Amino acid sequence: MNDFTGTGKQAKADAESRLQTAKMCATMLINAIAYQHNLSNHHDEIEDLHSLSRSLRGRELNKGDLLVEWGKILEINYWPIFHIALELVDDLTMD
Repeated sequence: MNDFTGTGKQAKADAESRLQTAKMCATMLINAIAYQHNLSNHHDEIEDLHSLSRSLRGRELNKGDLLVEWGKILEINYWPIFHIALELVDDLTMD
C-alpha cells in the first residue's frame, strides 16, 4: 500500500512542479511581449506585435517572426529578458 500512496504523492508533486514551470514560462513570455511593446516606442527598428502582424500583409504571425524581432532586441542588449524568452519560443512546437 505504501508504494501506491508514495506514487500518488509523487505524481501530484510532479504535476504541481510542471504547472509551476508552465506559469513561470508564461510570465517570462508575457513580460517579454510587454517589454517589446515598450521598446517599440523608443526604438524605430523594433515593432510591437500589433505592428508586426499588420506588416505581414495577411500572413499569420509565426514564431519565426517573433524570433527575428527578439533577435533585433538582443542586438540592442536587453539580454536578461529576451534571451530566455527567445529560447522558450524557439523550443515551442507549433503543430
